Amino acid sequence: MRIVRIVAAVIGWLAVAIALVGLGARSFDTTRQWVLIVGAAAPYLLAASVVAIAAMALARQKIGLAVALCVAIAGVFTQAPLFFSSDTPSLNGPEITVLQANIWVGNADADAFVRQVRDENVDVVTVNELTPEALDRLTAAGLDEALPFSFVRPDGFAHGTGIWSKYPLSDESEYDNFAMFQLSAKVTLPDGQWSWVYAFHPVPPWPT
Repeated sequence: MRIVRIVAAVIGWLAVAIALVGLGARSFDTTRQWVLIVGAAAPYLLAASVVAIAAMALARQKIGLAVALCVAIAGVFTQAPLFFSSDTPSLNGPEITVLQANIWVGNADADAFVRQVRDENVDVVTVNELTPEALDRLTAAGLDEALPFSFVRPDGFAHGTGIWSKYPLSDESEYDNFAMFQLSAKVTLPDGQWSWVYAFHPVPPWPT
């Protein structure tokens, strides 16, 4: 039984260390790739705190159990806001329907996509992974007729991005130093009110 407790304690402290790495990685303001990778995996690394709690309880390590509980609470405190929305502010004004679509390197069914835009009465569409060929298919399917204003930057593989709107677009911008096209534009509604729309497609920190 003593050996079981020793093994459980070792596992518990190892799990605490893993969870602490996940907790700490998100605290660094850095562009180092390996830190970004660890930070992106933080929710999974923090799950080790659950293992730590169980292991410390089995090992009857009071201090270890307290540490594991603190790490778990800190993990919940830092991660929970990512999964629950904040209070909705009180807003006035017109509503617009926005559809965002990743069309999988241009492979989406263009006719079905445009049909969805029409059926859902979509006002603004942002598209990721817009290839030149996909742009031709979307145009042929009638996307420009449903949403006559557009700002598009098609490109090969997954790099292309586009914005389509039922209402006029202005102040179109491209954002440099990204692997994919990142776009924004101002949408002006019939009553003169406007909203910014961003079509971003950032890549994960791995493999480059």
